[in-house]
Amino acid sequence: MPAARAAAPVALAGGDDGSLATIEQVRAWSAETLGGGPIRILDVRKPAEFVGDDRQSKRGGRVPGAVNLDWERFVNDDNTFRSPAEIRAMVDAAVQAAGGEDATSLRAAYCQGGVRAAAAWFALNVLAGLPVANYARSWEEWGNRDDTPIEV
Repeated sequence: MPAARAAAPVALAGGDDGSLATIEQVRAWSAETLGGGPIRILDVRKPAEFVGDDRQSKRGGRVPGAVNLDWERFVNDDNTFRSPAEIRAMVDAAVQAAGGEDATSLRAAYCQGGVRAAAAWFALNVLAGLPVANYARSWEEWGNRDDTPIEV
């Protein structure tokens, strides 16, 4: 077994209200995108969850206007995070494939319950320098409510 190597310390920003997104903010960002504005929401669940085939809440699907990029793509085979440039390039490509310009338009990431979105928050904010909030209540909240719109 190879010897463990020490990681360089990383100063973490955070602890401010901007690190977490509320349902009201996500609703507004979704409406902004649907109204012809930039892409604001990144869904970091598996593609089957994104399209509604793998349903883990009362309703399956996604927040309208969200773009999908599985959070596991931010991680190398050895379970280390990819480089900031690789992360940024992947997110830029996902936003562009959905008709957006680049990742700087994103405002929030979500998953099923906020855990994968927390890993994405770290990759996006701390590593790639993109100020994206974590919608920590994620699809568990959105998909279980009757008053939130969905796309499938």
